Amino acid sequence: MARPTDKEIFLRALRAQNGRAGNTALQRELKWDEAKYWEIHEQLYEEGIIEKGKGCGGTVILRAVDPAATGARCRRAAHRRAADALRIRRSSSSSTILFNIWFLSTSPHFEKRSARRSIMACPDV
Repeated sequence: MARPTDKEIFLRALRAQNGRAGNTALQRELKWDEAKYWEIHEQLYEEGIIEKGKGCGGTVILRAVDPAATGARCRRAAHRRAADALRIRRSSSSSTILFNIWFLSTSPHFEKRSARRSIMACPDV
């Protein structure tokens, strides 16, 4: 069996603390030097797997328990936002409708193809 990567070790330790820990406490638990801890922390932050929190020494927060499920969860949220935007009453001004379409289309995980199908299927718009 392959040795777990430093990222996997970091995430395992963070999950063991229910997905939220102080940086100092987590570094102490991992028994890593400061340079190694912050290097792995920054890589995971840039990948969007963890968030930075407030507190003395800072806090690290796990964004998603299962990183593979993050994409599906974001797509579901985008679809919910699209459905909410499509529930605009007929009395809404055209500028409100255009704003909602623009807002949804600039969402990072928005799938335009699915939204077009939703718009075409919606009898109220």
